[in-house]
Amino acid sequence: YPWHPDYYIGLSGPYDISHHYDYEAGRGVEQISPMKPICGFTRENFDKASPAKRLLAYLAQFPGHPTDDGNAVALQYLAPKILLTHGIEDGTVPFTATS
Repeated sequence: YPWHPDYYIGLSGPYDISHHYDYEAGRGVEQISPMKPICGFTRENFDKASPAKRLLAYLAQFPGHPTDDGNAVALQYLAPKILLTHGIEDGTVPFTATS
């Protein structure tokens, strides 16, 4: 089996890279941001690098997964325990990216 973490702690991160790229583009900084080359230049690669998208892809492998029929019980047993934190005065990644 592939490695499966027991816990995930996210600190002020963009958890959806495509969404954050759009935010950067709205600020006019997407061309100077290191995020685009680090995450692979394309929306498809952004999705592969996004923790939120990776978790949904992982859960989609299982019958009755939350993205299939709303079965939140699968999330409880299959996903690691998750803690996301974010300060409200972050000027780079808005705190709403953690919601």
